Amino acid sequence: MEKFQIQLLERLQLSKEQTGHCALYTNRSHPEYGYSYIYERENCYSFLIGNYTIPEDFSLSFDLDQTLLHFGNFYTGTTMYQVHGSPLAHSMPSSFLTVEHDLHGTQHWKKGDHYYGIEVLIYETYLDSLCRDLVPGLHLLSSFQENYTYRYLPESVYRVLEEMHKLSQENRLSPLMLECKILECLAFLQQEVCSESENGFLSQLDYGQVSIGKDRLIRLTLSDIRAVEKAHEIIRLNAVNPPTIMQLAATVGISVQKLKAVFRHQYHMTIGDYTTSVRMSTAARLLTATQMPVEAIAHQVGYQHSANFARMFRKTYGQTPNQFRHKHN
Repeated sequence: MEKFQIQLLERLQLSKEQTGHCALYTNRSHPEYGYSYIYERENCYSFLIGNYTIPEDFSLSFDLDQTLLHFGNFYTGTTMYQVHGSPLAHSMPSSFLTVEHDLHGTQHWKKGDHYYGIEVLIYETYLDSLCRDLVPGLHLLSSFQENYTYRYLPESVYRVLEEMHKLSQENRLSPLMLECKILECLAFLQQEVCSESENGFLSQLDYGQVSIGKDRLIRLTLSDIRAVEKAHEIIRLNAVNPPTIMQLAATVGISVQKLKAVFRHQYHMTIGDYTTSVRMSTAARLLTATQMPVEAIAHQVGYQHSANFARMFRKTYGQTPNQFRHKHN
């Protein structure tokens, strides 16, 4: 068992009352303190059920030098924690999943708070063995952002966890059944991250915020990012005769205001500036790779008047088109 878990049970004043493939921790003198069930296969995985009340204020440091896949459901209770180098944060009742890697910090509990939840911890070595011997494409750890808590589990995984909880209550969660359920959870997680580009985990990530207008601040979503990436590609392929911003917004499915704001946030330039940059880079290539007249190149990159083209080219490269051609030939 992990050192952190042992220290936590000691501070909860819970002692081992049952051994075997399942360890039960309780306090005979104070049954109101609750209990914790721990099922584990050493260096492979653990399944924990906790239902306890905090007897006193305390804090514990955590120092994780390995990598774990950690997920579960917390039904009641909150704790405060601080990872080294990050601001103070708190856990809350919810489903969760995180890939914990080289994690160091401190967690805090308050007297009288009640916690009830179930969680699974799976070691990197076990996942590596599955990838090597059974499922070559199982790369779950790399599918998630390290040390980021996703407040989400697929419904299929949630149901398996509830089944594990029920089997434990009925004293039917044997080692073989436990491993079957662990593998079932992993299969459903793999299915989720591989089935769709916009799965439930990706939608949980923080993509930042942008200002729209003077007083409106919006939080970006994955669909916003994907829409603007699509707009970027449309412009790249159609810079000579680009769609209007209204047409572009309608094509990618977001408002004109949001398209302008998110595009600038993502690419640090306006849509017009990007269109010009694509045109100018195309012109520079034609000037050095062909003998086309400057006027023909101007028309090729979308300028009706060569004077306007020459003015923009000089603004971009600091030279006239003819000077640029002479220097690079």
